[in-house]
Amino acid sequence: MGSFAWIILLLPLAGCGASFVAETPRRAAHVCMTFLGMSLIVALFVLGYRLVPRDHQHHPRHLDAELPVAVPGPE
Repeated sequence: MGSFAWIILLLPLAGCGASFVAETPRRAAHVCMTFLGMSLIVALFVLGYRLVPRDHQHHPRHLDAELPVAVPGPE
């Protein structure tokens, strides 16, 4: 999923680069918005993947580690 996160950042930049190929400013804006829309779709896909709960059998134990909590005792 890490590579998809980079795609989210690079798609709008690719759209800016591709907009220089368009003949008119209106087409350049269409190209930029198309790449931005594709970036939004990929971002929603990554968000959905990260929000879905997964069982512990398929993931390494170190990813499920809890932070230690210091609880004051009666001493």
